[in-house]
Amino acid sequence: MEKNALHDKKGFTLIEALVSIVILSLILIGLLGSVIIAYKISLRNQIRNEAVNIAREKLNLFRESLNKTNIFKHENCENADDNDAVIRRIRNINYKYYVVGKVQEKGYVYEVTVKVCDKDKKEIYKAKTLVSK
Repeated sequence: MEKNALHDKKGFTLIEALVSIVILSLILIGLLGSVIIAYKISLRNQIRNEAVNIAREKLNLFRESLNKTNIFKHENCENADDNDAVIRRIRNINYKYYVVGKVQEKGYVYEVTVKVCDKDKKEIYKAKTLVSK
Protein backbone atom coordinates (compact mmCIF):
# COMPACT_ATOMS: atom_id res chain seq x y z
CA MET A 1 0.00 0.00 0.00
CA GLU A 2 1.29 3.47 -0.95
CA LYS A 3 1.74 6.19 1.63
CA ASN A 4 0.03 9.46 0.98
CA ALA A 5 2.26 12.55 1.31
CA LEU A 6 -0.38 14.32 3.40
CA HIS A 7 -0.44 11.60 6.01
CA ASP A 8 3.36 11.29 6.27
CA LYS A 9 4.39 12.82 9.60
CA LYS A 10 8.17 12.67 9.09
CA GLY A 11 8.68 16.28 7.81
CA PHE A 12 8.56 19.74 9.40
CA THR A 13 5.44 21.82 9.46
CA LEU A 14 5.41 25.39 8.26
CA ILE A 15 5.03 26.64 11.85
CA GLU A 16 8.12 24.72 13.00
CA ALA A 17 10.15 26.11 10.10
CA LEU A 18 9.05 29.70 10.88
CA VAL A 19 9.86 29.31 14.59
CA SER A 20 13.34 27.99 13.78
CA ILE A 21 13.95 30.92 11.38
CA VAL A 22 12.87 33.42 14.08
CA ILE A 23 15.17 31.82 16.67
CA LEU A 24 18.08 31.80 14.20
CA SER A 25 17.39 35.46 13.35
CA LEU A 26 17.49 36.47 17.03
CA ILE A 27 20.82 34.68 17.50
CA LEU A 28 22.30 36.38 14.43
CA ILE A 29 21.10 39.83 15.57
CA GLY A 30 22.86 39.26 18.90
CA LEU A 31 26.06 38.26 17.13
CA LEU A 32 25.82 41.28 14.84
CA GLY A 33 25.73 43.58 17.87
CA SER A 34 28.95 42.10 19.21
CA VAL A 35 30.62 42.44 15.79
CA ILE A 36 29.66 46.13 15.68
CA ILE A 37 31.09 46.68 19.17
CA ALA A 38 34.33 44.94 18.18
CA TYR A 39 34.57 47.11 15.06
CA LYS A 40 34.13 50.31 17.09
CA ILE A 41 36.78 49.25 19.60
CA SER A 42 39.19 48.39 16.78
CA LEU A 43 38.60 51.76 15.10
CA ARG A 44 39.09 53.64 18.38
CA ASN A 45 42.39 51.80 18.92
CA GLN A 46 43.55 52.65 15.39
CA ILE A 47 42.73 56.33 15.96
CA ARG A 48 44.66 56.30 19.25
CA ASN A 49 47.65 54.51 17.71
CA GLU A 50 47.79 57.14 15.00
CA ALA A 51 47.72 59.86 17.67
CA VAL A 52 50.70 58.18 19.35
CA ASN A 53 52.56 58.12 16.02
CA ILE A 54 51.81 61.80 15.41
CA ALA A 55 53.13 62.73 18.87
CA ARG A 56 56.26 60.66 18.27
CA GLU A 57 56.83 62.36 14.91
CA LYS A 58 56.40 65.81 16.49
CA LEU A 59 58.89 64.99 19.25
CA ASN A 60 61.41 63.74 16.68
CA LEU A 61 60.89 66.92 14.66
CA PHE A 62 61.58 68.92 17.83
CA ARG A 63 64.80 66.98 18.47
CA GLU A 64 66.00 67.70 14.92
CA SER A 65 64.93 71.35 14.90
CA LEU A 66 67.45 74.16 15.36
CA ASN A 67 64.89 76.74 16.47
CA LYS A 68 63.36 74.87 19.38
CA THR A 69 61.32 77.67 20.91
CA ASN A 70 58.71 78.27 18.17
CA ILE A 71 57.73 74.73 17.22
CA PHE A 72 54.26 74.90 18.87
CA LYS A 73 51.77 77.68 18.30
CA HIS A 74 49.28 76.71 21.02
CA GLU A 75 49.43 74.98 24.38
CA ASN A 76 45.82 73.83 24.74
CA CYS A 77 43.54 71.85 22.49
CA GLU A 78 40.76 74.42 22.80
CA ASN A 79 42.97 77.07 21.17
CA ALA A 80 44.07 74.88 18.27
CA ASP A 81 43.27 75.94 14.72
CA ASP A 82 43.77 74.51 11.24
CA ASN A 83 47.47 75.45 11.29
CA ASP A 84 47.90 72.86 14.05
CA ALA A 85 45.98 70.20 12.15
CA VAL A 86 47.36 66.93 10.84
CA ILE A 87 45.15 64.82 8.58
CA ARG A 88 45.58 61.05 8.48
CA ARG A 89 43.61 58.48 6.53
CA ILE A 90 42.23 55.59 8.55
CA ARG A 91 39.96 53.03 6.91
CA ASN A 92 39.40 55.33 3.93
CA ILE A 93 38.26 58.19 6.14
CA ASN A 94 40.25 61.37 6.72
CA TYR A 95 40.71 62.10 10.42
CA LYS A 96 41.81 65.50 11.60
CA TYR A 97 44.12 65.64 14.58
CA TYR A 98 45.27 68.83 16.28
CA VAL A 99 48.82 68.88 17.65
CA VAL A 100 49.64 71.40 20.36
CA GLY A 101 52.38 71.58 22.92
CA LYS A 102 54.65 73.49 25.21
CA VAL A 103 58.43 73.82 25.50
CA GLN A 104 60.07 74.90 28.75
CA GLU A 105 63.77 75.41 29.31
CA LYS A 106 64.95 73.76 32.52
CA GLY A 107 68.68 74.11 32.96
CA TYR A 108 70.46 71.95 30.43
CA VAL A 109 67.32 70.37 29.04
CA TYR A 110 64.03 71.24 27.39
CA GLU A 111 60.84 69.82 28.85
CA VAL A 112 58.56 69.14 25.90
CA THR A 113 54.86 68.36 26.22
CA VAL A 114 52.90 67.30 23.13
CA LYS A 115 49.12 66.88 23.09
CA VAL A 116 47.23 65.28 20.21
CA CYS A 117 43.53 66.15 20.08
CA ASP A 118 40.62 64.93 17.98
CA LYS A 119 38.27 66.93 15.77
CA ASP A 120 36.21 67.93 18.83
CA LYS A 121 39.43 69.28 20.39
CA LYS A 122 39.41 66.65 23.14
CA GLU A 123 42.77 65.27 24.15
CA ILE A 124 43.50 61.78 22.82
CA TYR A 125 47.15 61.41 23.76
CA LYS A 126 49.70 63.36 25.76
CA ALA A 127 53.46 62.83 25.71
CA LYS A 128 56.05 64.52 27.87
CA THR A 129 59.81 64.16 27.51
CA LEU A 130 63.12 65.81 28.24
CA VAL A 131 65.47 66.78 25.39
CA SER A 132 69.04 67.86 26.01
CA LYS A 133 70.22 71.17 24.59
